[in-house]
Amino acid sequence: MNTKPHNMFRLAALAAACLLSTAGAAQAETYQFSGDISSSPTFQRLIGSGPNLSTVANAVHFNAFEFSVSQAGSYSFESLVPGDTSPTGGVWDNYLFLYQTAFNPADARVNILKGSSGLGFGAAKLSLDLSAGSRYVLVTSGYLNKDMGSFVNTINGAGQVSPVPEPASAALLLAGLLALGVMVSQGRRRA
Repeated sequence: MNTKPHNMFRLAALAAACLLSTAGAAQAETYQFSGDISSSPTFQRLIGSGPNLSTVANAVHFNAFEFSVSQAGSYSFESLVPGDTSPTGGVWDNYLFLYQTAFNPADARVNILKGSSGLGFGAAKLSLDLSAGSRYVLVTSGYLNKDMGSFVNTINGAGQVSPVPEPASAALLLAGLLALGVMVSQGRRRA
């Protein structure tokens, strides 16, 4: 009895599990990620939670992180920039916004839940009750158009935070799974 196709199927299943786990594994209670908004797209940010748009921050760079949570409850968000060691530390002044469902850079007033600045180059912080299974977008931006650079964001809360894969990431994962399926199919034909 030839077990090669069976072993290839097990290998394909293992590879698929590895791809899924690296495509945004959920972490219990605390989730941290970093980035840099220096060369990212821009938008006209809100003043606080809106509804007014800032006239002096009409082209701030931003990062949009889409996620969902596994459990309803209170969640806190903190954004730090290099040099944040005190309320007056940091090399650029950051701003955080939380949106529900989607973020539209063409109109930052749509779907806004809350906004908060780092106030004088300190950590930008906000907290809010979230619902399980809903899609949220955490937007990290500068206070002024000139404020940009690297950041580290931390989300703490009642449940697991799961990043929502970007369409390109999901397409890459699907292509990998299809390639594994073709390999398994070819192995079966040869057996």
